[in-house]
Amino acid sequence: MRAIKTGNEIKLTDSYLHRESIKEIAGRRYDGDEKAWYIPLTEKNIGLLQLLGAELDAELRAELPPPLSGHETAIFEMPVSVRPYQHQVRGFSRCIQNDGYALLYQVGLGKSLTAIAAAGARYRRGEVKRLLIICPLAVQSVWERESKSLTVDNSVRLLEGSMAKRRDALRSFPKDGLHISVINYEGARIMPDELVKWKPDMLIVDESQRIKKHTSKQAKAVHKIAKETPYRIILTATPIGNSVQDVFSQWKVIDPSLFGNSYYAFRSRYIITGGYGGHEIVGYKNMPELLQKMHSKALRVTAEEALDLPEQIFESRYCRLEPKAQKIYNALKRECVSVLENGGEITATNILTQLLRLHQCTGGYLKADGSEQYTPISTAKLDLLEDTLEDILAADEKVVVFCQFTAEIEALSRRLAQKGIRHEVLNGAAKDKGAVVERFQTDNEIRVLLCQISVGGVGITLTAASVMIFYSVSFSLIDYQQAVGRIHRINQTKRCLYIKLIAEGTVDEHIFAAIAQKKSLSDNVVDNWRRLM
Repeated sequence: MRAIKTGNEIKLTDSYLHRESIKEIAGRRYDGDEKAWYIPLTEKNIGLLQLLGAELDAELRAELPPPLSGHETAIFEMPVSVRPYQHQVRGFSRCIQNDGYALLYQVGLGKSLTAIAAAGARYRRGEVKRLLIICPLAVQSVWERESKSLTVDNSVRLLEGSMAKRRDALRSFPKDGLHISVINYEGARIMPDELVKWKPDMLIVDESQRIKKHTSKQAKAVHKIAKETPYRIILTATPIGNSVQDVFSQWKVIDPSLFGNSYYAFRSRYIITGGYGGHEIVGYKNMPELLQKMHSKALRVTAEEALDLPEQIFESRYCRLEPKAQKIYNALKRECVSVLENGGEITATNILTQLLRLHQCTGGYLKADGSEQYTPISTAKLDLLEDTLEDILAADEKVVVFCQFTAEIEALSRRLAQKGIRHEVLNGAAKDKGAVVERFQTDNEIRVLLCQISVGGVGITLTAASVMIFYSVSFSLIDYQQAVGRIHRINQTKRCLYIKLIAEGTVDEHIFAAIAQKKSLSDNVVDNWRRLM
Protein backbone atom coordinates (compact mmCIF):
# COMPACT_ATOMS: atom_id res chain seq x y z
CA MET A 1 0.00 0.00 0.00
CA ARG A 2 1.32 3.47 -0.97
CA ALA A 3 0.43 6.66 0.92
CA ILE A 4 0.78 10.09 -0.72
CA LYS A 5 0.15 13.50 0.86
CA THR A 6 -2.37 15.49 -1.18
CA GLY A 7 -3.39 18.77 0.49
CA ASN A 8 -5.23 17.98 3.71
CA GLU A 9 -5.70 14.32 2.80
CA ILE A 10 -3.65 11.18 2.33
CA LYS A 11 -4.18 9.26 -0.91
CA LEU A 12 -3.89 5.47 -0.64
CA THR A 13 -3.14 3.32 -3.69
CA ASP A 14 -2.47 -0.42 -4.07
CA SER A 15 -4.52 -0.82 -0.91
CA TYR A 16 -6.75 -3.77 -1.79
CA LEU A 17 -5.41 -6.02 0.99
CA HIS A 18 -5.99 -3.32 3.60
CA ARG A 19 -9.41 -2.18 2.42
CA GLU A 20 -11.18 -3.42 5.56
CA SER A 21 -8.84 -1.46 7.83
CA ILE A 22 -9.29 1.67 5.70
CA LYS A 23 -13.07 1.38 5.95
CA GLU A 24 -12.70 1.74 9.70
CA ILE A 25 -10.95 5.15 9.47
CA ALA A 26 -13.25 8.09 10.19
CA GLY A 27 -13.63 10.50 7.26
CA ARG A 28 -12.40 8.09 4.59
CA ARG A 29 -13.72 8.27 1.03
CA TYR A 30 -13.21 6.15 -2.06
CA ASP A 31 -12.59 7.53 -5.56
CA GLY A 32 -13.81 4.94 -8.04
CA ASP A 33 -12.20 6.62 -11.05
CA GLU A 34 -8.76 6.68 -9.44
CA LYS A 35 -9.28 3.40 -7.58
CA ALA A 36 -7.85 5.09 -4.51
CA TRP A 37 -8.88 5.83 -0.94
CA TYR A 38 -8.55 9.26 0.67
CA ILE A 39 -8.29 9.72 4.44
CA PRO A 40 -7.81 12.88 6.56
CA LEU A 41 -4.22 14.04 7.06
CA THR A 42 -3.69 13.62 10.80
CA GLU A 43 -0.81 12.45 12.97
CA LYS A 44 -2.98 9.58 14.15
CA ASN A 45 -3.66 8.39 10.59
CA ILE A 46 0.01 8.65 9.59
CA GLY A 47 0.88 6.50 12.61
CA LEU A 48 -1.81 3.99 11.69
CA LEU A 49 -0.53 3.75 8.11
CA GLN A 50 2.98 3.18 9.40
CA LEU A 51 1.60 0.45 11.64
CA LEU A 52 -0.09 -1.16 8.63
CA GLY A 53 3.24 -1.17 6.78
CA ALA A 54 2.26 1.43 4.17
CA GLU A 55 4.92 2.94 1.92
CA LEU A 56 4.84 6.63 2.92
CA ASP A 57 5.91 9.31 0.47
CA ALA A 58 8.69 11.78 1.33
CA GLU A 59 6.33 14.43 2.76
CA LEU A 60 4.64 11.96 5.10
CA ARG A 61 7.95 10.39 6.17
CA ALA A 62 9.25 13.86 7.05
CA GLU A 63 6.62 14.05 9.78
CA LEU A 64 7.99 10.93 11.48
CA PRO A 65 11.28 10.64 13.39
CA PRO A 66 13.90 8.86 11.23
CA PRO A 67 14.48 5.55 13.01
CA LEU A 68 17.71 4.71 11.19
CA SER A 69 19.60 8.04 11.29
CA GLY A 70 23.31 7.82 11.98
CA HIS A 71 25.71 4.92 12.32
CA GLU A 72 25.36 2.37 15.09
CA THR A 73 27.86 -0.12 16.44
CA ALA A 74 26.60 -3.44 17.81
CA ILE A 75 26.62 -3.48 21.62
CA PHE A 76 28.00 -7.02 21.43
CA GLU A 77 30.00 -8.64 18.64
CA MET A 78 27.67 -10.23 16.08
CA PRO A 79 28.76 -13.88 15.83
CA VAL A 80 28.24 -14.24 12.08
CA SER A 81 30.67 -14.85 9.23
CA VAL A 82 29.01 -12.38 6.85
CA ARG A 83 29.10 -8.60 7.00
CA PRO A 84 25.75 -7.41 8.39
CA TYR A 85 23.90 -4.37 7.07
CA GLN A 86 23.32 -1.37 9.30
CA HIS A 87 19.65 -2.20 9.96
CA GLN A 88 20.70 -5.72 10.99
CA VAL A 89 23.18 -4.27 13.48
CA ARG A 90 20.44 -2.10 14.98
CA GLY A 91 17.98 -4.97 15.20
CA PHE A 92 20.61 -7.23 16.76
CA SER A 93 21.40 -4.67 19.47
CA ARG A 94 17.71 -4.18 20.28
CA CYS A 95 17.16 -7.95 20.55
CA ILE A 96 20.13 -8.29 22.92
CA GLN A 97 18.80 -5.48 25.12
CA ASN A 98 15.29 -6.94 25.48
CA ASP A 99 14.02 -10.31 26.67
CA GLY A 100 11.25 -10.02 24.10
CA TYR A 101 11.39 -8.05 20.84
CA ALA A 102 9.79 -7.71 17.39
CA LEU A 103 11.72 -7.20 14.15
CA LEU A 104 9.33 -5.67 11.64
CA TYR A 105 11.51 -5.82 8.54
CA GLN A 106 10.04 -5.59 5.07
CA VAL A 107 10.34 -8.69 2.88
CA GLY A 108 13.91 -9.48 1.89
CA LEU A 109 15.76 -7.39 4.49
CA GLY A 110 17.40 -10.28 6.34
CA LYS A 111 15.53 -10.50 9.61
CA SER A 112 16.45 -14.18 10.08
CA LEU A 113 20.19 -13.41 10.18
CA THR A 114 19.55 -10.64 12.71
CA ALA A 115 17.58 -12.95 15.00
CA ILE A 116 19.90 -15.95 14.82
CA ALA A 117 22.88 -13.67 15.48
CA ALA A 118 21.13 -12.58 18.70
CA ALA A 119 20.78 -16.25 19.66
CA GLY A 120 24.46 -16.81 18.97
CA ALA A 121 25.42 -13.83 21.10
CA ARG A 122 23.28 -15.01 24.01
CA TYR A 123 24.90 -18.45 23.67
CA ARG A 124 28.32 -16.83 24.03
CA ARG A 125 27.12 -15.00 27.13
CA GLY A 126 25.92 -18.27 28.63
CA GLU A 127 22.24 -17.30 28.47
CA VAL A 128 21.03 -19.65 25.73
CA LYS A 129 21.80 -23.30 25.10
CA ARG A 130 18.62 -24.35 23.30
CA LEU A 131 16.98 -22.30 20.54
CA LEU A 132 13.55 -23.15 19.13
CA ILE A 133 12.51 -21.64 15.81
CA ILE A 134 8.86 -21.82 14.71
CA CYS A 135 8.38 -20.84 11.07
CA PRO A 136 6.42 -21.57 7.90
CA LEU A 137 7.27 -24.80 6.12
CA ALA A 138 8.71 -22.83 3.19
CA VAL A 139 11.56 -21.38 5.23
CA GLN A 140 12.60 -24.29 7.45
CA SER A 141 15.55 -24.96 5.16
CA VAL A 142 16.39 -21.23 5.09
CA TRP A 143 16.92 -21.33 8.85
CA GLU A 144 19.03 -24.46 8.54
CA ARG A 145 21.33 -22.69 6.10
CA GLU A 146 21.28 -19.41 8.04
CA SER A 147 22.74 -21.22 11.04
CA LYS A 148 25.84 -21.99 8.97
CA SER A 149 26.72 -18.29 9.08
CA LEU A 150 27.04 -18.45 12.89
CA THR A 151 30.60 -18.40 14.22
CA VAL A 152 29.60 -20.29 17.37
CA ASP A 153 29.46 -24.08 17.52
CA ASN A 154 25.90 -25.19 16.74
CA SER A 155 23.80 -28.16 15.66
CA VAL A 156 20.50 -27.91 13.78
CA ARG A 157 17.59 -30.37 13.73
CA LEU A 158 14.56 -29.97 11.47
CA LEU A 159 11.61 -31.47 13.34
CA GLU A 160 9.84 -33.30 10.52
CA GLY A 161 8.02 -36.56 9.88
CA SER A 162 6.22 -38.59 12.50
CA MET A 163 5.96 -37.61 16.16
CA ALA A 164 8.45 -40.35 17.01
CA LYS A 165 10.99 -38.92 14.54
CA ARG A 166 10.52 -35.41 15.94
CA ARG A 167 11.03 -36.60 19.50
CA ASP A 168 14.12 -38.51 18.44
CA ALA A 169 15.48 -35.38 16.75
CA LEU A 170 15.06 -33.40 19.98
CA ARG A 171 17.11 -36.05 21.80
CA SER A 172 19.84 -36.34 19.17
CA PHE A 173 21.88 -33.20 19.86
CA PRO A 174 25.55 -33.52 20.79
CA LYS A 175 26.64 -32.43 24.26
CA ASP A 176 28.30 -29.15 23.26
CA GLY A 177 27.31 -26.15 21.18
CA LEU A 178 24.09 -24.23 20.55
CA HIS A 179 21.18 -26.61 19.95
CA ILE A 180 18.77 -25.30 17.30
CA SER A 181 15.42 -26.98 16.65
CA VAL A 182 13.35 -25.79 13.67
CA ILE A 183 9.68 -26.71 13.36
CA ASN A 184 6.80 -25.44 11.23
CA TYR A 185 3.58 -24.02 12.65
CA GLU A 186 1.58 -27.20 12.14
CA GLY A 187 4.24 -29.19 13.97
CA ALA A 188 4.24 -26.74 16.87
CA ARG A 189 0.45 -26.94 17.01
CA ILE A 190 0.40 -30.71 17.53
CA MET A 191 3.32 -31.03 19.96
CA PRO A 192 3.52 -27.94 22.21
CA ASP A 193 3.96 -30.03 25.38
CA GLU A 194 6.98 -31.86 23.95
CA LEU A 195 8.53 -28.56 22.91
CA VAL A 196 7.98 -27.09 26.37
CA LYS A 197 9.57 -30.19 27.94
CA TRP A 198 12.62 -29.66 25.72
CA LYS A 199 13.06 -26.42 27.74
CA PRO A 200 14.20 -23.95 25.06
CA ASP A 201 16.03 -20.88 26.38
CA MET A 202 15.09 -18.80 23.36
CA LEU A 203 12.19 -18.75 20.91
CA ILE A 204 12.10 -17.19 17.44
CA VAL A 205 8.67 -16.98 15.80
CA ASP A 206 9.09 -16.26 12.08
CA GLU A 207 6.25 -14.70 10.04
CA SER A 208 4.38 -14.16 13.27
CA GLN A 209 1.31 -12.81 11.46
CA ARG A 210 0.37 -16.48 11.21
CA ILE A 211 -0.62 -16.43 14.87
CA LYS A 212 -2.52 -13.14 14.70
CA LYS A 213 -5.80 -14.90 15.52
CA HIS A 214 -5.40 -15.44 19.24
CA THR A 215 -8.03 -18.19 19.37
CA SER A 216 -6.35 -20.42 16.78
CA LYS A 217 -4.76 -23.66 17.97
CA GLN A 218 -1.34 -22.74 16.61
CA ALA A 219 -1.44 -19.35 18.35
CA LYS A 220 -2.34 -21.03 21.65
CA ALA A 221 0.52 -23.50 21.17
CA VAL A 222 3.03 -20.71 20.53
CA HIS A 223 1.77 -18.76 23.55
CA LYS A 224 2.19 -21.84 25.72
CA ILE A 225 5.79 -22.28 24.59
CA ALA A 226 6.61 -18.57 24.84
CA LYS A 227 5.34 -18.41 28.42
CA GLU A 228 8.05 -20.90 29.48
CA THR A 229 10.88 -19.41 27.37
CA PRO A 230 13.15 -16.66 28.80
CA TYR A 231 14.04 -14.90 25.50
CA ARG A 232 11.66 -14.35 22.59
CA ILE A 233 11.76 -12.70 19.16
CA ILE A 234 8.98 -12.37 16.59
CA LEU A 235 9.65 -11.58 12.94
CA THR A 236 7.14 -10.19 10.47
CA ALA A 237 6.78 -7.66 7.68
CA THR A 238 3.04 -7.33 8.31
CA PRO A 239 2.12 -7.18 12.02
CA ILE A 240 -1.33 -6.01 10.99
CA GLY A 241 -3.34 -7.44 8.12
CA ASN A 242 -6.94 -6.30 8.30
CA SER A 243 -7.28 -5.05 11.87
CA VAL A 244 -5.40 -3.67 14.87
CA GLN A 245 -6.62 -6.72 16.80
CA ASP A 246 -3.84 -8.68 15.03
CA VAL A 247 -1.35 -7.02 17.40
CA PHE A 248 -2.62 -8.68 20.57
CA SER A 249 -1.64 -12.29 19.87
CA GLN A 250 1.78 -11.48 18.41
CA TRP A 251 2.90 -9.08 21.15
CA LYS A 252 1.67 -11.52 23.78
CA VAL A 253 4.58 -13.74 22.70
CA ILE A 254 7.27 -11.14 23.37
CA ASP A 255 5.84 -9.24 26.35
CA PRO A 256 2.38 -10.00 27.81
CA SER A 257 2.71 -7.03 30.17
CA LEU A 258 2.27 -4.58 27.25
CA PHE A 259 -1.34 -5.47 26.42
CA GLY A 260 -2.18 -8.01 29.10
CA ASN A 261 -3.43 -11.56 28.72
CA SER A 262 -7.07 -10.69 28.10
CA TYR A 263 -8.09 -10.07 24.51
CA TYR A 264 -11.39 -8.60 25.67
CA ALA A 265 -9.57 -5.99 27.75
CA PHE A 266 -7.41 -5.21 24.70
CA ARG A 267 -10.46 -4.86 22.47
CA SER A 268 -12.22 -2.63 24.98
CA ARG A 269 -9.17 -0.36 25.18
CA TYR A 270 -8.34 0.03 21.48
CA ILE A 271 -11.27 -1.08 19.32
CA ILE A 272 -14.67 0.51 18.78
CA THR A 273 -17.38 -2.05 18.02
CA GLY A 274 -20.88 -1.65 16.65
CA GLY A 275 -22.87 -2.72 13.61
CA TYR A 276 -24.77 -6.00 13.54
CA GLY A 277 -25.00 -7.44 17.04
CA GLY A 278 -22.53 -4.85 18.28
CA HIS A 279 -19.58 -7.10 17.37
CA GLU A 280 -18.31 -5.48 14.16
CA ILE A 281 -15.19 -3.30 14.28
CA VAL A 282 -16.21 0.23 13.34
CA GLY A 283 -13.15 2.18 14.49
CA TYR A 284 -10.14 2.48 16.76
CA LYS A 285 -9.26 4.52 19.83
CA ASN A 286 -6.20 5.25 21.96
CA MET A 287 -4.02 4.70 18.91
CA PRO A 288 -1.05 6.83 20.07
CA GLU A 289 -0.84 4.67 23.20
CA LEU A 290 -1.04 1.44 21.19
CA LEU A 291 1.64 2.63 18.77
CA GLN A 292 3.92 3.67 21.62
CA LYS A 293 3.57 0.29 23.34
CA MET A 294 4.10 -1.62 20.11
CA HIS A 295 7.22 0.24 19.09
CA SER A 296 8.70 0.21 22.57
CA LYS A 297 9.46 -3.45 21.80
CA ALA A 298 9.86 -3.35 18.01
CA LEU A 299 12.07 -2.05 15.22
CA ARG A 300 10.36 -1.24 11.94
CA VAL A 301 12.64 -1.15 8.87
CA THR A 302 11.60 -0.43 5.29
CA ALA A 303 13.68 -0.96 2.16
CA GLU A 304 13.95 2.81 1.75
CA GLU A 305 15.58 3.09 5.18
CA ALA A 306 18.07 0.26 4.57
CA LEU A 307 20.39 2.52 2.60
CA ASP A 308 23.32 0.09 2.33
CA LEU A 309 21.19 -2.74 0.93
CA PRO A 310 21.79 -3.73 -2.74
CA GLU A 311 19.04 -3.06 -5.29
CA GLN A 312 18.65 -6.78 -5.99
CA ILE A 313 18.44 -9.48 -3.31
CA PHE A 314 18.64 -13.20 -4.12
CA GLU A 315 17.67 -16.10 -1.86
CA SER A 316 16.95 -19.81 -2.20
CA ARG A 317 14.24 -21.90 -0.58
CA TYR A 318 14.34 -25.67 -0.52
CA CYS A 319 11.95 -28.59 -0.45
CA ARG A 320 12.41 -32.35 -0.38
CA LEU A 321 10.58 -34.60 -2.80
CA GLU A 322 8.18 -37.00 -1.11
CA PRO A 323 9.66 -40.53 -0.62
CA LYS A 324 7.59 -41.93 -3.49
CA ALA A 325 8.51 -39.03 -5.79
CA GLN A 326 12.19 -39.30 -4.81
CA LYS A 327 12.09 -42.99 -5.70
CA ILE A 328 10.65 -42.13 -9.12
CA TYR A 329 13.30 -39.43 -9.59
CA ASN A 330 16.12 -41.83 -8.69
CA ALA A 331 14.76 -44.47 -11.06
CA LEU A 332 14.50 -41.89 -13.84
CA LYS A 333 18.06 -40.77 -13.15
CA ARG A 334 19.31 -44.35 -13.52
CA GLU A 335 17.36 -44.66 -16.73
CA CYS A 336 18.86 -41.43 -18.07
CA VAL A 337 22.36 -42.65 -17.28
CA SER A 338 21.63 -45.96 -19.00
CA VAL A 339 20.32 -44.18 -22.09
CA LEU A 340 23.46 -42.07 -22.33
CA GLU A 341 25.82 -44.97 -21.70
CA ASN A 342 24.14 -47.33 -24.14
CA GLY A 343 22.73 -44.93 -26.68
CA GLY A 344 25.80 -44.33 -28.76
CA GLU A 345 27.36 -40.88 -29.13
CA ILE A 346 27.25 -38.67 -26.05
CA THR A 347 26.38 -35.18 -27.25
CA ALA A 348 25.29 -32.01 -25.46
CA THR A 349 21.83 -32.34 -27.02
CA ASN A 350 21.37 -35.90 -25.78
CA ILE A 351 22.57 -35.01 -22.27
CA LEU A 352 20.35 -31.92 -22.00
CA THR A 353 17.35 -33.97 -23.16
CA GLN A 354 17.84 -36.35 -20.25
CA LEU A 355 18.45 -33.50 -17.77
CA LEU A 356 15.23 -31.88 -18.98
CA ARG A 357 13.30 -35.01 -17.99
CA LEU A 358 14.81 -34.82 -14.49
CA HIS A 359 13.99 -31.11 -14.24
CA GLN A 360 10.35 -31.79 -15.14
CA CYS A 361 10.30 -34.36 -12.35
CA THR A 362 11.40 -31.84 -9.68
CA GLY A 363 8.52 -29.58 -10.70
CA GLY A 364 6.08 -32.41 -9.99
CA TYR A 365 5.48 -33.97 -13.39
CA LEU A 366 6.76 -36.85 -15.49
CA LYS A 367 6.31 -37.09 -19.23
CA ALA A 368 6.72 -40.48 -20.85
CA ASP A 369 8.69 -40.74 -24.09
CA GLY A 370 6.51 -40.23 -27.14
CA SER A 371 3.60 -38.96 -25.05
CA GLU A 372 2.16 -35.47 -24.69
CA GLN A 373 0.58 -36.30 -21.35
CA TYR A 374 2.16 -35.28 -18.04
CA THR A 375 1.74 -37.52 -15.00
CA PRO A 376 1.70 -35.72 -11.62
CA ILE A 377 4.17 -37.31 -9.19
CA SER A 378 4.87 -34.65 -6.53
CA THR A 379 3.43 -31.53 -4.91
CA ALA A 380 6.54 -30.70 -2.85
CA LYS A 381 7.59 -27.67 -4.85
CA LEU A 382 4.00 -26.56 -5.40
CA ASP A 383 3.42 -26.62 -1.63
CA LEU A 384 6.65 -24.66 -1.14
CA LEU A 385 5.45 -22.02 -3.60
CA GLU A 386 2.07 -21.72 -1.88
CA ASP A 387 3.70 -21.29 1.52
CA THR A 388 6.13 -18.71 0.12
CA LEU A 389 3.37 -16.75 -1.61
CA GLU A 390 1.22 -16.60 1.53
CA ASP A 391 3.70 -14.42 3.41
CA ILE A 392 4.70 -12.27 0.44
CA LEU A 393 1.10 -11.50 -0.51
CA ALA A 394 0.35 -10.72 3.14
CA ALA A 395 3.04 -8.05 2.87
CA ASP A 396 1.00 -6.42 0.07
CA GLU A 397 3.48 -7.29 -2.69
CA LYS A 398 2.76 -8.39 -6.23
CA VAL A 399 4.67 -11.42 -7.47
CA VAL A 400 5.90 -12.75 -10.82
CA VAL A 401 6.39 -16.53 -10.92
CA PHE A 402 8.50 -17.98 -13.74
CA CYS A 403 8.11 -21.59 -14.87
CA GLN A 404 9.52 -23.55 -17.78
CA PHE A 405 6.83 -26.16 -18.31
CA THR A 406 3.17 -25.76 -19.27
CA ALA A 407 2.01 -28.44 -16.81
CA GLU A 408 3.55 -26.46 -13.94
CA ILE A 409 1.77 -23.25 -14.91
CA GLU A 410 -1.54 -25.08 -15.18
CA ALA A 411 -1.07 -26.65 -11.74
CA LEU A 412 -0.07 -23.31 -10.18
CA SER A 413 -3.07 -21.59 -11.74
CA ARG A 414 -5.44 -24.20 -10.33
CA ARG A 415 -3.91 -23.87 -6.85
CA LEU A 416 -4.17 -20.06 -6.90
CA ALA A 417 -7.79 -20.25 -8.08
CA GLN A 418 -8.60 -22.63 -5.21
CA LYS A 419 -7.13 -20.08 -2.79
CA GLY A 420 -9.10 -17.22 -4.35
CA ILE A 421 -5.92 -15.42 -5.44
CA ARG A 422 -6.50 -13.39 -8.59
CA HIS A 423 -3.78 -13.91 -11.15
CA GLU A 424 -2.88 -13.76 -14.82
CA VAL A 425 -1.14 -16.33 -17.02
CA LEU A 426 1.40 -15.43 -19.69
CA ASN A 427 2.35 -18.45 -21.79
CA GLY A 428 2.34 -19.57 -25.39
CA ALA A 429 -1.45 -19.89 -25.35
CA ALA A 430 -2.03 -16.25 -24.35
CA LYS A 431 -3.74 -14.55 -27.30
CA ASP A 432 -3.02 -10.96 -26.28
CA LYS A 433 0.16 -10.84 -24.25
CA GLY A 434 0.11 -7.06 -24.05
CA ALA A 435 -3.33 -7.08 -22.45
CA VAL A 436 -2.18 -9.66 -19.87
CA VAL A 437 0.79 -7.49 -18.91
CA GLU A 438 -1.35 -4.35 -18.77
CA ARG A 439 -3.88 -5.95 -16.42
CA PHE A 440 -1.13 -7.16 -14.10
CA GLN A 441 0.54 -3.75 -14.11
CA THR A 442 -2.60 -1.70 -13.46
CA ASP A 443 -5.17 -3.87 -11.63
CA ASN A 444 -4.37 -3.86 -7.89
CA GLU A 445 -6.53 -6.91 -7.27
CA ILE A 446 -4.40 -9.10 -9.56
CA ARG A 447 -1.63 -10.25 -7.24
CA VAL A 448 0.32 -12.88 -9.22
CA LEU A 449 1.55 -13.29 -12.79
CA LEU A 450 2.42 -16.85 -13.85
CA CYS A 451 4.90 -16.55 -16.66
CA GLN A 452 6.50 -19.12 -18.97
CA ILE A 453 10.16 -18.18 -19.17
CA SER A 454 10.34 -18.73 -22.93
CA VAL A 455 7.43 -16.32 -23.45
CA GLY A 456 7.67 -13.65 -20.74
CA GLY A 457 11.40 -13.46 -20.23
CA VAL A 458 12.04 -10.70 -22.76
CA GLY A 459 10.55 -7.47 -24.03
CA ILE A 460 8.02 -6.74 -21.27
CA THR A 461 7.94 -4.58 -18.16
CA LEU A 462 6.58 -6.03 -14.91
CA THR A 463 7.54 -3.31 -12.43
CA ALA A 464 4.21 -3.56 -10.57
CA ALA A 465 5.99 -6.44 -8.82
CA SER A 466 9.19 -6.22 -6.82
CA VAL A 467 9.27 -9.95 -6.02
CA MET A 468 10.06 -12.70 -8.52
CA ILE A 469 9.95 -16.46 -7.86
CA PHE A 470 11.70 -18.99 -10.08
CA TYR A 471 9.69 -22.22 -9.88
CA SER A 472 11.72 -23.71 -12.72
CA VAL A 473 14.08 -22.27 -15.35
CA SER A 474 15.57 -23.21 -18.68
CA PHE A 475 19.21 -24.25 -18.97
CA SER A 476 20.12 -20.90 -20.53
CA LEU A 477 21.84 -18.19 -18.49
CA ILE A 478 20.57 -15.58 -20.93
CA ASP A 479 16.94 -16.63 -20.37
CA TYR A 480 17.44 -16.29 -16.61
CA GLN A 481 19.14 -12.90 -16.86
CA GLN A 482 16.42 -11.60 -19.17
CA ALA A 483 13.74 -12.75 -16.72
CA VAL A 484 15.49 -11.04 -13.79
CA GLY A 485 15.36 -7.79 -15.74
CA ARG A 486 11.56 -7.80 -16.09
CA ILE A 487 11.04 -6.25 -12.63
CA HIS A 488 14.40 -4.50 -12.19
CA ARG A 489 13.85 -1.73 -14.72
CA ILE A 490 14.01 2.04 -14.91
CA ASN A 491 10.51 2.57 -13.48
CA GLN A 492 11.02 0.26 -10.49
CA THR A 493 10.80 2.20 -7.21
CA LYS A 494 11.60 -0.69 -4.84
CA ARG A 495 14.44 -3.09 -4.22
CA CYS A 496 13.82 -6.38 -5.97
CA LEU A 497 13.72 -9.78 -4.28
CA TYR A 498 14.33 -12.98 -6.26
CA ILE A 499 13.50 -16.37 -4.72
CA LYS A 500 14.69 -19.64 -6.27
CA LEU A 501 12.72 -22.79 -5.39
CA ILE A 502 14.99 -25.82 -5.30
CA ALA A 503 14.31 -29.52 -4.75
CA GLU A 504 17.19 -30.78 -2.62
CA GLY A 505 19.51 -33.42 -4.04
CA THR A 506 18.26 -32.96 -7.62
CA VAL A 507 19.34 -31.36 -10.89
CA ASP A 508 17.78 -28.10 -9.60
CA GLU A 509 20.90 -27.55 -7.47
CA HIS A 510 23.20 -27.91 -10.49
CA ILE A 511 21.10 -25.55 -12.62
CA PHE A 512 21.19 -22.72 -10.08
CA ALA A 513 24.83 -23.41 -9.19
CA ALA A 514 25.70 -22.83 -12.85
CA ILE A 515 23.63 -19.63 -12.87
CA ALA A 516 25.42 -18.40 -9.73
CA GLN A 517 28.70 -18.84 -11.62
CA LYS A 518 27.20 -16.92 -14.54
CA LYS A 519 27.19 -19.99 -16.76
CA SER A 520 24.59 -21.91 -18.72
CA LEU A 521 24.10 -25.52 -17.67
CA SER A 522 24.94 -26.47 -21.26
CA ASP A 523 28.51 -25.18 -20.77
CA ASN A 524 30.92 -28.14 -20.58
CA VAL A 525 27.96 -30.48 -20.15
CA VAL A 526 29.64 -33.26 -22.11
CA ASP A 527 32.59 -33.35 -19.70
CA ASN A 528 30.46 -33.13 -16.55
CA TRP A 529 27.36 -35.16 -17.38
CA ARG A 530 28.06 -37.92 -14.85
CA ARG A 531 28.36 -35.40 -12.02
CA LEU A 532 25.14 -33.69 -13.13
CA MET A 533 23.33 -37.02 -13.07
